[in-house]
Amino acid sequence: MNNNLGNWLLFIALSVIWGSSFILMKIGLNNRMGAYDIAAVRIVSAGLVLLPVALHGIRKIPARLL
Repeated sequence: MNNNLGNWLLFIALSVIWGSSFILMKIGLNNRMGAYDIAAVRIVSAGLVLLPVALHGIRKIPARLL
């Protein structure tokens, strides 16, 4: 039962993250942001979210392979 609840919470969180991207794009276009501005904001935000994951993965690489 607990695993099922965790799966639903993860699904809801993913839905909110996915949907907010499209909502923010629409708001940006209504506020006269250009397509390149919106793309830049999306890329930078994705980079900031993935930065801890990348740092954790880089630390696992043996020093002799770097």
